[in-house]
Amino acid sequence: HPQGNGITGYVAASGMSYVCKDVENDPLFIPGATNCKSSITAPLILHDQVLGTLNVESPGPAAFSDSDLQFLEIFARDVAFALNSQCFCAKLHRSRCPGNCLYDDGGRQSL
Repeated sequence: HPQGNGITGYVAASGMSYVCKDVENDPLFIPGATNCKSSITAPLILHDQVLGTLNVESPGPAAFSDSDLQFLEIFARDVAFALNSQCFCAKLHRSRCPGNCLYDDGGRQSL
């Protein structure tokens, strides 16, 4: 696993979800949110490519169940699909309407 990149880096590099039951005893954990005692992280994967990660943290130790992991993985797939769809729609819109004020040249929405 990548050294120094924490749980998020591990999940992004491996494409595998990770449940951290106790942040104080997990060698991958890098502190972020205050009062975090446990976390769960899932990759955003589309077409076998990791687009990013989705991380949820809790102030309680061992706060996440197998059901939580399953839900987060399903939600992460939906998020990855939605991000890809948004990107595709933005590219399609720019190709059909060059110079339109909704999107600048970098693909960012602007008004």
